Amino acid sequence: MTLFLIAEELPNITISIQPILVHIVSFLIFFLLLSRFLFTPIRKILQARSEKFESEYSEVKKFQAELQKKIAEYEQHLTLAEEEKRQIILNAMKQAEEYRKEILKKADGEVQEHREKALRNLEIEIESRWKALREKVLDTTFRLAEKLLEEELTEARQKKLLNKFIEEITDEHRAG
Repeated sequence: MTLFLIAEELPNITISIQPILVHIVSFLIFFLLLSRFLFTPIRKILQARSEKFESEYSEVKKFQAELQKKIAEYEQHLTLAEEEKRQIILNAMKQAEEYRKEILKKADGEVQEHREKALRNLEIEIESRWKALREKVLDTTFRLAEKLLEEELTEARQKKLLNKFIEEITDEHRAG
């Protein structure tokens, strides 16, 4: 209704189609020029940026996947290395225990050998001392018998000779 009121108030207005058509055609030409020289390059730039972004995004995703794969590989290598380290330590401990047992066995053998040798030496020493003691006793007995045969024996004289004989044996024993 307001349009009719405005048209009634302005009765002398004539609408010419030619300027409207010129404006429409000039707008269309302007739009086509803008589309050709402005919108198309801007669309290409935007499309190139979008493709570049998608490319970089896919590269980042690929890099992340590779990185995750390498991390998994390193963790696996680390786990294997730790297991190998544990195995080496266990083997070293087993070898050390075997070596310890071997050393103890060898030491026990050496101790037993030294003990047997010491016992043999002791037996030889005891035997030689017994032999020496027998010889001394025999020698002393012969000397005593010789002295007894040389002198006439009275009981006092016999005690005196016996005491002298005991002193000689004691002196020899202390000296020897």
